[in-house]
Amino acid sequence: MSSAESLILRARSALDLPTLYMLGKGGKRPERPYPHGKDYVDLAENTSDPTIKVYREKAQARGYNPDKLGPLPVCDCSGFIWWVLGEARNERNTDWIHQDARNADIRFRVVSTSPDFPGRPGDLLVYAHHGKTSYGHVGLITEVQGGTAEGPASQVIHCSSGNMELPPRDGQIYPSGIAETGVEVFKVHHNPQHPEWSTLVCRPWLLWD
Repeated sequence: MSSAESLILRARSALDLPTLYMLGKGGKRPERPYPHGKDYVDLAENTSDPTIKVYREKAQARGYNPDKLGPLPVCDCSGFIWWVLGEARNERNTDWIHQDARNADIRFRVVSTSPDFPGRPGDLLVYAHHGKTSYGHVGLITEVQGGTAEGPASQVIHCSSGNMELPPRDGQIYPSGIAETGVEVFKVHHNPQHPEWSTLVCRPWLLWD
């Protein structure tokens, strides 16, 4: 099994456990079987917190009682990808991969800035925060067009609040922030006139030739 296949297999293993998206969480314990590590939140507690209130409302709208869901795993996009790569965020890394991939970090190499996102499975799609969003985003390319070894990205696995609007997977009682989707959200944030934040493809050090 190649390094890329191992990364994708590890990433997809996290699809089994529904995980809430929460900024700054997850990725601290890469030795754990899931990306949240020891990060949990109970929707029955701290109900005045704005984020908790939003998740309580979402749970109620889907017919769940937020007071009875118990502690739920939480993670964000960078925490998820650091876990996939097998390293702890904030060890020799920053919290945010979208910054590391742009700030001359020698462990990430820019592969392409093309709007078609040409790359290989195992590469990362990354955009930085800008005027339209207060935070950046990162995901792992799992498939490219035509199912070949290299080409335009077609599928990506990532952790986001938007993924929680998708239907839950079979057997899950609520939707997860971790999902495998198309690359549309990354296309929205591609703008060659703003290379400082526009979506790019980068390759982590584990996959260098």
